[in-house]
Amino acid sequence: MSNAYNHGFRSVYRLNAHIVFVVKYRKQAISEPILSRLQEIFKDTLNKWDCELLEFNGESDHVHLLIDYKPDKPLSTLIGNLKTVSSRLIRKENLTCLRNTFMENLIFGQALILWQVVVA
Repeated sequence: MSNAYNHGFRSVYRLNAHIVFVVKYRKQAISEPILSRLQEIFKDTLNKWDCELLEFNGESDHVHLLIDYKPDKPLSTLIGNLKTVSSRLIRKENLTCLRNTFMENLIFGQALILWQVVVA
C-alpha cells in the first residue's frame, strides 16, 4: 500500500474503504478454497470498476477488504456490485458445499445475497 495520492483534473484524493462482508446468519461457510476464490473475484470486479484491492483477509464467517476507489464511483453501488457478483459466482461454483451449510430456502429462496455488509 503506497502513500501516494491520486490526482484528478482539479483534485488530489485518496479514498480507502474498509468493507466487511459477513455470511448470512454468521454461518461457517467460507473454506480456504472459497476464500482464495473470493479474493480473485473481488480483485477482478474492482479492476473492472477502476479500483484497487489493497488488502484482503477472512475467516470462516466473514471477509475483510481494504479498497482504494475513486470519487466518481459511488461506494454504495460498488459494494452492491461486489456483493451481487461474489454471491452469484460462489453459489454457482460451490452449490453442493453451500447446500450443506444453509437450508435451501434460506439462501436460494427470496434472498438473492449471501452477504451482510459493514463499512468503516
